[in-house]
Amino acid sequence: MPVLAALARFAPVAALILLAQLRHTDPLLTDAARVFRRGVVRTWVQVRLPLLAPGLVAAACMAFALSAGELGATLLVIPPGLETVTIRMYNYLHYGSSGAVAGLGLVMTVLMLAAGAVAVAAMRGWSRLVNGRPSSHGAGGDTG
Repeated sequence: MPVLAALARFAPVAALILLAQLRHTDPLLTDAARVFRRGVVRTWVQVRLPLLAPGLVAAACMAFALSAGELGATLLVIPPGLETVTIRMYNYLHYGSSGAVAGLGLVMTVLMLAAGAVAVAAMRGWSRLVNGRPSSHGAGGDTG
């Protein structure tokens, strides 16, 4: 249930990120794919999905980051006996255990930094894949 609550809460944010990605892509590419397509599935896999990939990665990382820190909806839907890191932090704050709250806050910070690093690595890898790798014989390379 917490996953469904986070999905319901943060799906609009992911949709806005994907909308921005759709507006950023050139509509002539999708029109050309529509004209020269050999099949709907093949067009989606070979054209549309690669164009949407950066937005999908960004939306997934943003939804993960927001869901990991979600407390309100999780408190409403989590079954008794289960807890997430944010609920544990909430309980420790209630009982005055500042050391445990600081440690769990550090864990959350590391998780968010890891999610950001994965997003940046995915975007850089995707950029290299789409734009091609720079050759060693460029303007700054050794010609001698």
